[in-house]
Amino acid sequence: ARGVMYARGEYLLWWLEGMDTPALVTQFSAINPNNGSAIGPFTTLFGRNQTLKDERSGGRVTLGLWLDDYGQWGVEGEYLALADLEESFVAGVRDGSAPAIGSYIGRPFFNTGVIGAVLPGGRGPAVEDVDTNALDGTVTVDMRSEFQSASLRLRHNLCCREGSSTSCGSGVDCGGGVGCGSGVGNGSAYPFGPLNRLCNLLRKGTRRTDMLYGVRWTNLNESIRITEDLQTLTAPISQLDVIDSFATENEFIGGEIGYETDWRFNRWSLRFLTKVAIGNTRQRVDINGSTVIDDVAVNPPDNIGGLLAQRYVLPDGTVVGNIGTYERDEFSMIPEIGLTAGYNLTPRLKLTAGYTLLYWSNIVRPGEQIDLDVNANLLPRDGGPGVDTVVAGDHPRFEFRQTDLWATGVNFGAEYTW
Repeated sequence: ARGVMYARGEYLLWWLEGMDTPALVTQFSAINPNNGSAIGPFTTLFGRNQTLKDERSGGRVTLGLWLDDYGQWGVEGEYLALADLEESFVAGVRDGSAPAIGSYIGRPFFNTGVIGAVLPGGRGPAVEDVDTNALDGTVTVDMRSEFQSASLRLRHNLCCREGSSTSCGSGVDCGGGVGCGSGVGNGSAYPFGPLNRLCNLLRKGTRRTDMLYGVRWTNLNESIRITEDLQTLTAPISQLDVIDSFATENEFIGGEIGYETDWRFNRWSLRFLTKVAIGNTRQRVDINGSTVIDDVAVNPPDNIGGLLAQRYVLPDGTVVGNIGTYERDEFSMIPEIGLTAGYNLTPRLKLTAGYTLLYWSNIVRPGEQIDLDVNANLLPRDGGPGVDTVVAGDHPRFEFRQTDLWATGVNFGAEYTW
């Protein structure tokens, strides 16, 4: 038997569901002269909303080979990738002077430290200074997201109908009424003429339904990096660089099953796809932090940290903080539906336009792994832990927080068969 090959190339314009992030940068009015704590009102400049939700361009390539002359069995491979989406936010100005009163910049958190904490103001809501009357600096939030997927599957023709005959495909009839009822053509099946005309149109041409069996791989990589570039305004002048980094990776591998129905009439075609992949998502979270003062690390390797990413080893060997790499496996599902219209320019070349909706359960995203509860005694920029100020179980802590992901978008492309 002579195999028939086909190739599809598509431009994708998709949107992924935005990522939730807590308040990461705030603006406040003044500093308490008695204890140095921040004074409101406070305005959130970044966070408490969804990020990484803009449109993304991408591409999808599909290659297929029919294993017989009638298109009863075939093999198909698909790969899609979206362009990396990056977002950045900057607050504060490195200009060698204090900002105007009422426009101080800081990073909010909740101080869980015991009495005697280094940070002014004690236990409760707190702000780490970035650009104030004591520090001259900026805070930058950089985010990145990458998405890609691939699948390999078998196609098996379940039924096919060409006009009034079943001479195509397996020869198994798909049914002549296409759900239109016996009154199709005489106006009695539906009270509305357009529905009858649509049913009559669908009864014409070639209709076939294939079942899909295969395996799917899907990957989502995302990260948030918060960087402070600071300099003291009073002697001795010190340069400080504070970094918090949160990165996640989700890797899905599972079996996939679905149906694809294709209708063709003259030069026009309509393809409906529904499928679901069931398998395992490997969740990975990487948290890191560092503080450098005057280009010299302020802390030894076993006591690193920025603000929201911390690690400290107690004398008994107990590790406090959230810095580290964490992995686990979770059951996941990825259902997908798609609708694609086509128009044949030639018998072999077809232009296509369509829509895709995809869902992915049980994934992790970096914005939701951030713990705003911090024992301020851990902060390296303020001298690090003091005696009896850090205990096992102190914040920030790490625990997996998972969510789901929706992806949707349109696609435009071409298909060539030979």
